[in-house]
Amino acid sequence: MNAPTPSRPAVDRAGRTVLVVDDDRGVREALSARLRGAGYRVVIAAGGREALQQWDAVRPAVAVLDANMPDMSGPDLCRWIKERGESESAKVIFLTGASSPSPEYVARCAQFAGADRFLTKPYDGAQLVALIDELSQSAAGAVA
Repeated sequence: MNAPTPSRPAVDRAGRTVLVVDDDRGVREALSARLRGAGYRVVIAAGGREALQQWDAVRPAVAVLDANMPDMSGPDLCRWIKERGESESAKVIFLTGASSPSPEYVARCAQFAGADRFLTKPYDGAQLVALIDELSQSAAGAVA
């Protein structure tokens, strides 16, 4: 059994919701399985407009957004989240393909939109879970 170390305390993921928004069903399913396996409650949306419809009922600690979706871009959805005054209580991570359009361009868009972090697909699952742990703890602290 791995005991928590002082530099990496155990994270209580129970009751923390992650909203996964991606137009690629395979990506949604893989992310959902990984995050559920880590102990998070996961809600999925196939696009930005579906995420908007679910937002108030879901109230996620972290939203993982695809940057490029046909119905609403990740940056537009992120701006909507942040303009609602949810910058502290909901954190945003962008995921995007390495060539769509370019990681540098999407990183600038994510930063401009107010995203908290940015990862390029393919991503390291353990790194993503650790990032969500970090952001969900800071989001929980903002609400407490």
